[in-house]
Amino acid sequence: MSAHPPKQLSEQDKAVLGDKAWPLRRNLLLLGGIALLVAVIGAALPKTVLTGGWERLGFAYLIGYAFALAITLGSLFFVLVTTVFRAGWCVAFRRVPENIAANMPTMGLLAIPILITVLINNGALYPWAKSGVHEAGKKIAYPAAYAEDGKHADEAHSLDNNIFLRRAAAGAPAEEDGHAGDDHGKHDGEKAHDDHGHDAHHGDHKTFAHTAATHPDHDHALPYFVYKKGAWYTPPFWVVRWVFYIAVWSFLGWFYWKRSVMQDADGDVQHTHKREWWAPLSLVAFAVTLTLGAFDLLMSLDPVWYSTMFGVYFFAGCFTAALCTMIITLMLGQKAGYFSAVTTDHFHDLGKLLFAFVFFWGYVGFSQFMLIWYASLPETTYWWEIRGVTSVSGTSLEPGPETFGSTWTVVAWTLLFAHLLFPFAILLSKHVKRNRVALFSMACWMLTLCYIDIFWVAMPALVSPDFVFGLPEIGCVVFCVSIMLAEALRRASGVSLTAHRDPRMHESLQLDTTAWAPIYSPPGKH
Repeated sequence: MSAHPPKQLSEQDKAVLGDKAWPLRRNLLLLGGIALLVAVIGAALPKTVLTGGWERLGFAYLIGYAFALAITLGSLFFVLVTTVFRAGWCVAFRRVPENIAANMPTMGLLAIPILITVLINNGALYPWAKSGVHEAGKKIAYPAAYAEDGKHADEAHSLDNNIFLRRAAAGAPAEEDGHAGDDHGKHDGEKAHDDHGHDAHHGDHKTFAHTAATHPDHDHALPYFVYKKGAWYTPPFWVVRWVFYIAVWSFLGWFYWKRSVMQDADGDVQHTHKREWWAPLSLVAFAVTLTLGAFDLLMSLDPVWYSTMFGVYFFAGCFTAALCTMIITLMLGQKAGYFSAVTTDHFHDLGKLLFAFVFFWGYVGFSQFMLIWYASLPETTYWWEIRGVTSVSGTSLEPGPETFGSTWTVVAWTLLFAHLLFPFAILLSKHVKRNRVALFSMACWMLTLCYIDIFWVAMPALVSPDFVFGLPEIGCVVFCVSIMLAEALRRASGVSLTAHRDPRMHESLQLDTTAWAPIYSPPGKH
C-alpha cells in the first residue's frame, strides 16, 4: 500500500496555456534574434580567442544546433522508452518531453544553414564536401592509373591499399609505399592539402584551420579516406540522409504527441494501445537513425577518424541533456503555479535516471577511448591527440617542448571530473535527488557540461591545439536553444499541460519512492 492517500488532478493540471504562453515565447524569440546578431558580430570582428572567423561561426552554429537537437532527441527517447515499458510513474509530466519531441520539424528548419553549407561544396564544415576531394583520393589510391602513359593501370589496381592507408596516416612519404614512384604521388598529396582549402600553421597556433589539413600526419591521407567511403560522403547523399532522419524523428514525435492529445479529448484507451504497439518498432527506428545521424553530423567532421561507439556516446549525452531539461522545466513551471501533480517522488526518479546516465556516459566514453588506445592505429589515435588526450611531450601539434597535450587537455580533464566524477559523487545520495534546490542545481550543471562535451567533440576539428570560445559560440547556442524552446512552447500552448486522461495516471499520482516493500515476511507472520 502507498504511504500517501490517492491524489486527484486539479483543474490547473488540466489547463491549457493559450495566450498566457505568448509573453514567454516572445521573449525567447527576441533572445534568439539578439543572440544570432551577437554571433554574427563576433564572427565579423578580428580574430581572437573570443571573436573572429566566418568559418568559426559555422562550427559554432553546428555545435549549438547539435546541442538543441540532443535535447529534442533525448526527449523523444524518453517518450519511446517509457511507452515500451508501459511506465505509469511519469504520466503526470510526460507531456513536457512529448511537446519537445513533437517540435522536431523546427530542428529540421534550423538544419537548413548546415545543409546549404554542405551542398555548396566549399568544405567549410566537412572536408569531404570540398569539390574535388573524391577525385584526389582516387589519384592517391591508384596513382599509376593516372600516369600519362597509362601503362601501369592494372598494376595500380592490385596495390595493397591498407598498407598505403597505414603509411599515409603515419605521415610516410608516398615514395616509400611503392604507390607513387613518380611525381604524381607527391603532387596529389600536395593537391589534397590544397583542396582542403587551408594553410598549415606550424609555429603559429593562432591560425584557424581544419586539423585534417594542419595535422602533418594526415595531409596526404584525408582524400584517400574520403574516397574509400565512396558515395556515403558526397554532399547530395548526405543531405538526403539528413532529410530522412528529420522526417523519421518528426513523424515519431508527432505520432506519440498526437495520440496523447487525442486521448485527452475522447478518453479512448485505444490511443494508449496503439502507442504501446508501435513503440518497439519506433525504438528500433530511433536507434538506427540516431546512430547514423551522430556519425553524419559530428563524426564526419573528420572522415579519417571513426568509432563504432560514437552513436551510443552521443545518445548518452542526448538523454542526459533531456533529463536535465525536464527537471528544469518542471521546477520552473511549478514556480509559475503549474505541474502541481508532480511531486518530490517524481523528481527523485528523474534524479535516479540522471545519476544512471552520468555513469553510463562515462562508461561509454571510457570504452571508446580504450578501444582506440589499445589498437593504437595512427588514423584513429590522433583524434584524441588533437583534443588534448595524450601524454606525449612535444607532439606533432607542437604545444611546447615542456608541455603535454594542448589547451584542449584542460577541457578533457574538465569533462572527466565535472561530467563524471563530481556529479556521480553528488547524485549518489538520495537526499540530493529529493532536495529540489540541489537537484535543480545539478540539472543546470549537467546541462552545461553536455554542451561542453559536444563543443569538445566538434571544435578541435577547426582549431587545435588552441582553445577558442567566445561570442560566436555563445550566440549560436543561445539562438538554437531559444528557437527550439519557443516553438515547443507554441505547441504546448494549445494542449493540456498534463495527459490527464491517460489510463495510467493513477499510478503517477500515487507514486511513492519512500515506501518500503519487504522481499520476505518476518518470522511468524504470513
